[in-house]
Amino acid sequence: MMPPDRVLYMDVKFPMDSYTAFVAAVDQTSRDSLKKDFITAVRARVTELQKRDYAVVTTEHSLDYVLLFVPNESITGFIHEADPNLIDWALAQKVVLCSPLNLYAFLVVIRQATESFHTEQAASHMMQLMNKFKVQWEKYVKSLDQVKKSFDKMQGELDVLTVGARYKKLAGEVKKIDDLRKQQNVPELPASELADDEIEPQDADEDEVD
Repeated sequence: MMPPDRVLYMDVKFPMDSYTAFVAAVDQTSRDSLKKDFITAVRARVTELQKRDYAVVTTEHSLDYVLLFVPNESITGFIHEADPNLIDWALAQKVVLCSPLNLYAFLVVIRQATESFHTEQAASHMMQLMNKFKVQWEKYVKSLDQVKKSFDKMQGELDVLTVGARYKKLAGEVKKIDDLRKQQNVPELPASELADDEIEPQDADEDEVD
């Protein structure tokens, strides 16, 4: 994907352990604390990459930006939700957070930008493409947030149906019916008798009177 005379560095040492610890936490206090630890770890990783300054120290013709690979889309959405400014802040440090789905698209944008730079010698065009990518990225994150909210709403409605007040009232009425059945010594119907039986129509000849 990259032009033959350009390289782009990508770092894959994402602080996954911090995120795993957050996911494994069971109480809210621990989750809040571990969420802060995770965001701090991500920012620290971005700062570390920025200080390395690959474009200066390497002997190869590298781009100014470094990619920090995020293992999956849900983590990217979580970062945006927990710290909305982190992605823009990282971009200002010339570190771009990318996930599996947008990595290929990002490389395409970079190739187009670098080719334009070589043909037109116009760095401003590259920045325009980067800004377009940023706009599309923000739209993607917004859509991801909407999907998450819809899922949370559906989960809440499902909880109401399975453990809510109406479910408990229905369960209570069923228990009363069962208690009354036991008091009256009414046996339970076997499972075979609970199925809907089809009623076969009588033969017309049987209704005739001799």
